[in-house]
Amino acid sequence: MAGPYRKVPGPRNRPGVTFRHAHPALANLPAGPPYRFIDLRRMPRSKGHAPVQGLDSFGVRAMKKKWILASALGIVLVGAGVVLASRNGKEKPTAAADSLPFRLGTVTAEDLQVSVREVGVVDPVTKVEVKSVVSGRVVRLNVRDGAVVKAGDVLAEVEPDVTQAQSLSEVSAGLTQAELGLKDAERQLRAQQALWDAGLVGHETLKDYVARKDVAAESLRAARARYRIVEDHGIPISSAGASQVARVTSPMAGVVIKKGVELGETVTSGVSSFNAGTVLFTVADLKSLIVKVNLNEVDIAKVSVGQPVRITLDAYPQKIFGGKVRFVAPAATLVEKIKVFEIEVALDELGDAFRTGMSANVEILGDKRAKALSLPLEALQKRDGATVAYVLKKDLDAKAIAKAKEGLGGRGKFVWLSENWKDYFNPVPVKAGIATLERVEVLAGLATGDKVCLEDPTRKKVEKDEDN
Repeated sequence: MAGPYRKVPGPRNRPGVTFRHAHPALANLPAGPPYRFIDLRRMPRSKGHAPVQGLDSFGVRAMKKKWILASALGIVLVGAGVVLASRNGKEKPTAAADSLPFRLGTVTAEDLQVSVREVGVVDPVTKVEVKSVVSGRVVRLNVRDGAVVKAGDVLAEVEPDVTQAQSLSEVSAGLTQAELGLKDAERQLRAQQALWDAGLVGHETLKDYVARKDVAAESLRAARARYRIVEDHGIPISSAGASQVARVTSPMAGVVIKKGVELGETVTSGVSSFNAGTVLFTVADLKSLIVKVNLNEVDIAKVSVGQPVRITLDAYPQKIFGGKVRFVAPAATLVEKIKVFEIEVALDELGDAFRTGMSANVEILGDKRAKALSLPLEALQKRDGATVAYVLKKDLDAKAIAKAKEGLGGRGKFVWLSENWKDYFNPVPVKAGIATLERVEVLAGLATGDKVCLEDPTRKKVEKDEDN
């Protein structure tokens, strides 16, 4: 029977509703119920009604699509399940290793560079604080910050206070009195000399007036010396005390990097024995900048003159400057209750980036090892006077690991490891080499891949250790 016929199973008195896609002779259906045949091409359609959603003129295309999509989705899900199962099977040992309840580090081969890091200050080699030789009021300022000066240039003028002005007047009066005293002694000596020539006075009387003249001359020399000392310090002495001012001059050629006073301020003398005096200016030679570092005494053994230095500035964080250690202080100084050694670093090249007073991050480079066997610094412990590392035993079974988890997670976790460490770790003597801030070179005792404990498992803990 040809044509688009469909076998429809169903009772005799009721038409069936299930369609099959084959000729009656080819349909794989039981022979029980009777069948009737329908020509779908001759079935009438109601006007205004669309075919059933998903069915074509044969009524079967949508159903085929659904079966194909469902089959493809099932295959994809089965494949994904197989892949995940294989991954879980491969990663299972790694997960068990990562779940160990101990703080562990690994012995590895890597490059090591010994270095000491500290923060220093850019400072000129030569720097002078300029002070006034007299106490008084600032009446004139000739320069400001950044001014280039030469030795002897007048930077400021200070009017002496009452006490200083009186002292200066006494110096001037002392010189005048000495001059008059000498003149009077010379006049008296001439008169006595004439009397002695006439035989009217004795020789002893003449000698007395000669001595008076010599004393007056010596007094004049002393007065002139005091006067010259005052003038050499920049204080012109005159008879009018109100016009006396002290000239503050620059002791060296350089740049004024700091002005410490303002016009009209009162300053104290820098030659007083009671205080250090007021700093009016700071003059420095900016052609000779260095980096000064206060290094903690625990790192001083790693530093020596000539070592290379890497320098970075906060103003130029991406640029690295070079330098070398030029000076290491032979004695420590106490800074904020910490003993430090002063280190000076000379710059390889002085550029415009460096300004006095800048903070400089300094890294002093020491010994270097390429592909050296090393372990974390905190893995080294002391045991019976020897340096050891506690190496994790290999092939720990799941039961032992579960026991450790339970012990370290229970109420006795602070003492459990100190009582059971021998079941998990072996103390191995280690010969250590150079040390960085994080790792230590291993010269003997350990091998690559060894797992080491990052604490002393034999020591009982307290709660504050756990917090740290």
